Amino acid sequence: MRDYKFLDEPIFTLEEAAEEFDTKGALYGALKRAMERREVKKLTGGLYCAVDQDTGCPVVDRFEIATKLRPGGYCAYHTALEYYGLAKPLRSEVQIVSSRQGRPVTIDGTEYKTYMCSYNAGIMESYWNAPVRVTDVERTIVDCLDRLDLGGGLQEVFRALCKVRYADEDKLLQYLEGYNLKFLYKKAGYILSVIHPSYLSASFIKLCQERTSSRMDDIRPLKSMPTVFSSDWNLYVPSYIAKKRSSRSSKAPDTDTAPLNEAPAEAEAPPTESSEQPPAEADVVPAAEAGAPAEPSEGTVPP
Repeated sequence: MRDYKFLDEPIFTLEEAAEEFDTKGALYGALKRAMERREVKKLTGGLYCAVDQDTGCPVVDRFEIATKLRPGGYCAYHTALEYYGLAKPLRSEVQIVSSRQGRPVTIDGTEYKTYMCSYNAGIMESYWNAPVRVTDVERTIVDCLDRLDLGGGLQEVFRALCKVRYADEDKLLQYLEGYNLKFLYKKAGYILSVIHPSYLSASFIKLCQERTSSRMDDIRPLKSMPTVFSSDWNLYVPSYIAKKRSSRSSKAPDTDTAPLNEAPAEAEAPPTESSEQPPAEADVVPAAEAGAPAEPSEGTVPP
């Protein structure tokens, strides 16, 4: 039988462990002994996890750590793409969306960054060794189209969306309406019309086109790259994406929608920047800085 209940938890906070102790000294002593026996590992200020006795590695992964690190938060953007197997980790970074502010936290070489967003629809929860909160597939698609930079860039997002085998059209519309951004409708409508997934109807693309602005926009990562201008969407796009449409059209003509007018952009005036504001990156506040009791470091005994 385990000495303490917290030893049976895959991941826990200092406050949760303190519930079964009468004094801080008893708590710190129990934590110190557990760390010396390599049963528990300190992840960051106020956050601990259990250790696999066979491998010596934490029993929780980055998705579970992120969910516990930001109570009420959830994994999103490129991290959500990774969760669904739509993308490989590009860098040692995990993206969390939360209503709480703080600064980035680094755990075992991985940086956990928190971004603020007031829109909270489309969050699902699963359970592995510990709970994982993450945007569902449809919200992930919309989020990554909204913030191409946080999705890993246009090419990475485009590649990931090509791998999606099914998404609920009604949910996609719900999340687009939730954000209600004309530029987002434009990006979603154009890019998804290029991919032409079987789970979307022609009316979805038409509705996106109806809700876009008439201004010229630009989704090129670099202005110097080969460019195509879509007059139907008033959008500058990299030519490698426009060629995907040409390739698809040559293999299977689309009888449901009229072809879009696209031509190489020659002399172009740079479009004005979009007025839509991205979610601000928040600072993650370690638990110890948010008023949690101080805890012992490994190999030390608190006074």
